[in-house]
Amino acid sequence: MRIRFHLWQNDRNCATARQRGFHVIGELQRRGVNAAVWDHAEPCDVVIVQRSISPEWLETLRDTAGSAAVWLDMNDDLYGPHRRHMGFDDHPLRKFDGVLTCSEWLTSKLSEHHEHVFTWPEALDPIYSREQCAYRDDTDVLRVAWMGGTDNLRWFELSPIRWVLPEFAHRLHWVVAAPERACRGELNINVAKELLPGRVDFHPWRYDAVARLMASCDCSLIPLEQTEWCWSKSDNKPASMMAMGLPVVTEDIRCYDALVRHEKTGLRCYTADDWAAAIERMISDADLRRDLGMRGREAARSMRSIERVTDTLLEALQWPIA
Repeated sequence: MRIRFHLWQNDRNCATARQRGFHVIGELQRRGVNAAVWDHAEPCDVVIVQRSISPEWLETLRDTAGSAAVWLDMNDDLYGPHRRHMGFDDHPLRKFDGVLTCSEWLTSKLSEHHEHVFTWPEALDPIYSREQCAYRDDTDVLRVAWMGGTDNLRWFELSPIRWVLPEFAHRLHWVVAAPERACRGELNINVAKELLPGRVDFHPWRYDAVARLMASCDCSLIPLEQTEWCWSKSDNKPASMMAMGLPVVTEDIRCYDALVRHEKTGLRCYTADDWAAAIERMISDADLRRDLGMRGREAARSMRSIERVTDTLLEALQWPIA
């Protein structure tokens, strides 16, 4: 069987294309599976389409794919701010032969509209597994790792964490990696300094440098907002941090349920008081940071390995696992 991927941005700098495309293709090829990026001309048996459900575009794709089974690989974009809130025309969705999602919540939601919906987690990028946090015993000032996409820094003003960060300003040293500009054109360095009390070191996101930069820190704080958009997200951000042995403190949110287990592989926060207590513990308890970091590293490298994620894909496609 021939598996082809229609990638969202055919660019290795795009995390979706890289971690749900190129890396998976490489693992499939290693197993002897005929897998590649789709060139829209060659015949194949399965086409996996990332993130697009435009009715007009789907008709064109169907004509091009011929008899191939066409699967949609959908992420949180479906419920993003540029989509209608909690609603979409399910007609295009039904035209796919199957749907892959990046979160259990999104699987549950889309299963109302399609009978073949499967959770397919994000594969861990190997650059993170190659790094290791160096646990420090003395942390009067906590080095906090944070990395994200174009507008992701705004989660810091939409989570209850915003109410408690100012009281820790003199004890936090932020190490931030993000694109230089946000979607509306504002400089992310200015957004970071606006939202993150304390010292802020801003670094433009670079694939060849981000993992080592993040691993130089003591922990990562990962807020989100309690909305359908965030519930449908993958757990890639905490997984990447955890794979380096960084202890994580995250929003207590559905999309992180499988990977971030409270007091076992990380700390989870729902209220402002939760965030305050967790940050204080991260600053003052070196043993806790080390224990959570080591257990989190084991969980992330196991649960989100490229091998395991590829197994999950083949199970969804009903392909024998090599």
